[in-house]
Formats: sequence, structure tokens, C-alpha cells
Amino acid sequence: MEQAQLQALLTEVRILKRDLKRYMSTTELEKQNLEAHVDLCSERYKGLHDRLSAIEMRLGKMNEDMLVGQKSSRTTIIATAGTVIAGLLSTMVVLLMRMPG
Repeated sequence: MEQAQLQALLTEVRILKRDLKRYMSTTELEKQNLEAHVDLCSERYKGLHDRLSAIEMRLGKMNEDMLVGQKSSRTTIIATAGTVIAGLLSTMVVLLMRMPG
């Protein structure tokens, strides 16, 4: 699941880079009219800002998910180690009880 999210995010970044190249090009109207250029640039930057904000939010969510996963893995490892130790101790107790005294 996380790998798929990462792939989707990378795809979105590639699309954003491609769009950025397109946004950087100016139209004939912009070359002739500074006000049109300023207005179009404002719209372009607003669109880029919105998309980058969405990517930032998704990265934050992925980071939180990864931290939760790491904590869960750590808990599982500790529980497994505790179970193994308890099993070994109980085996030793059984062996000590069966020894002829």
C-alpha cells in the first residue's frame, strides 16, 4: 500500500515538473502586455502552490503512516522476543525439575 502511494506521488511530481516547463513558457499576449503576463503568472503560481500543498499533505500522511508501522513492528519484535525467552525459561524449569536429585 505504501509503495503504491509513493509511486502515485512520484508520478504526480513528474507531471508537476512537466507542467512547470509549460508554465514557464510565455504566450504572445504576455509578450505584448505586461498586465496579462502578471495575471497569468499569478494564476500559474496559485495552481502550482495548490498542487505542491496537496503533495506536502500526502507526504505528511505517508510519514505518519510509516512511523505507526515502525512502532507496530517494534512492538511485534519485542513481544516475539519475550515469548521466546519465556519459552526457554519454561524449558529450563522443566529440565531442572526432571533432574534426579
